[in-house]
Amino acid sequence: MYLTIGFMKAIPAEIAESAVVDGCSPLRLLLKIILPISKNGIVTVLILSFVGVWNEYAYASILLSNVKYQTLPKLLNNAKSEFAVDYGFLCSNVIVAVVPVIIVYCFLQKRIVEGMVAGAVKG
Repeated sequence: MYLTIGFMKAIPAEIAESAVVDGCSPLRLLLKIILPISKNGIVTVLILSFVGVWNEYAYASILLSNVKYQTLPKLLNNAKSEFAVDYGFLCSNVIVAVVPVIIVYCFLQKRIVEGMVAGAVKG
């Protein structure tokens, strides 16, 4: 939320004002001007949210009592028992857990970097 607010505050108000003066409706202002300008920030927030949701463990531990509906982080925790660890099962599941995040990052790396540094330069 704070990251998105920072990106939206970085958009100059003069751009929106000039679009309104030119006869732009509020919906068109949002869709044609505001969203394209803040696209890098929105993509950055989406990716950070995806990684946070993908790796969540606490809610799954508390809310999912049925083994049938386990999430991947919860399943990784079950690879350990009191006296042994199934390393083959654990390593294969870690790869399954990490590969989607790496693929998303590889495709959207440019947008992530642009979104992270968008508010860093003033002037």
